[in-house]
Amino acid sequence: MFHGTFYHGMMLGLLGAANRYIESNIEYGSGRLDIAAWYRDRAFVIELKSITSSELQKLGILREYKDLDTATDNEKSCIDARSNILKDDALKQIEVRQYAEGFVQRHPDVKMLRCTRPSPCIDLW
Repeated sequence: MFHGTFYHGMMLGLLGAANRYIESNIEYGSGRLDIAAWYRDRAFVIELKSITSSELQKLGILREYKDLDTATDNEKSCIDARSNILKDDALKQIEVRQYAEGFVQRHPDVKMLRCTRPSPCIDLW
C-alpha cells in the first residue's frame, strides 16, 4: 500500500491536468484541507484517507492487493467496512474543521461546494 502522500500527489497531478484552480494544504476554517479544486462557480473539497499495511494486518489481511478481484469475500468485506469508516472520518473532519465555510469565505464566486462524496453538498445559491 502507498501512503497518503503518494495519493495526494497523484490526485494533484490528475486534477491539475483537468483544472487550473487547485489548492493543496491551505488553511481554511480551523485546519488545512488536503485538496480544493474549483472552476467558475463549482468547487470540491477533498480530504484523502488511506488504509495502511498495518491496518490491513489488524483486520487479518496479510497480503496487499493491486486488484481486489483476488481477495476473498471476507477480506473484501473487511476492506469495504474500513473504507466506509475512513470516508465518514474524512467528512467529519471537513465538517468539524469547517473547511467548506473557510473556502467559501475566500472564494465568494463559488455557488456550489461538494465535499468528498455526493451526500454532503452545500448549495450556496
